[in-house]
Amino acid sequence: MAAAPLTDLLHRLDALAADPHTDGQLLERFAAARDPGAFAALVRRHGPLVMGVCRRVLGRSFRSR
Repeated sequence: MAAAPLTDLLHRLDALAADPHTDGQLLERFAAARDPGAFAALVRRHGPLVMGVCRRVLGRSFRSR
């Protein structure tokens, strides 16, 4: 059971290493210039976390689709 949080942490660290900018900087770049690279970096960093929350909140109904 402990492997999942460790794996999640490693994925997040890897995403942070791929783009050294802060989330705020990336969000500013995306908002100002619709920078697709900034958006992609945010999705890499936070996509798995958001997906996990969605799965927990929606439960079985989400997984059956």
